[in-house]
Amino acid sequence: MFEIVSKQSTASWKHIAVMEGVDFYDRSDEDTSIRQGMSVGVVPNSTPLVILSVLVGAFRDHNHPFVKNKSNVREVIEDLNDHSSIIHLVSRLPSRMTHRESIQTYIWRGMSPGVYIFVQRSVVDNRVPPRPGFVRAYVKFFAYLLRPAPDGSNSTLETMIASADPRGMIPASI
Repeated sequence: MFEIVSKQSTASWKHIAVMEGVDFYDRSDEDTSIRQGMSVGVVPNSTPLVILSVLVGAFRDHNHPFVKNKSNVREVIEDLNDHSSIIHLVSRLPSRMTHRESIQTYIWRGMSPGVYIFVQRSVVDNRVPPRPGFVRAYVKFFAYLLRPAPDGSNSTLETMIASADPRGMIPASI
């Protein structure tokens, strides 16, 4: 399990944004297409289970209210069990870029009372051949650790870390 919750542990990361109390960091390799990201923060007025249900819902359904870009399509290939599915994601990008797709699986688990982990990664699935005109992106991992805020408030301490290769250079402005 990972734990990145202090400013000191983010020293090698570039702080790129703050959104609703959550800090976002980037440590991407400028010489390759590998992208790494991390976020750390407290999501107010939420429980870890509520945040988990938003993650699962948004990952499975492109019409979920949490999904901002409705041109990205998600298709459930197979539900493996109550905690895991295989999903085909299709991202239509701005006209100057090649569209991306990926096949990912996600799994979530309760680690202890009120503590959840949500992990997704790319998988190979022969039921979904590569689409013409799309680049097959690779997600090494994308993981969230969700737990109650330590101050006892009705808030969630969220830690996310990710590593992905969109397979091709993406402009720094995106």
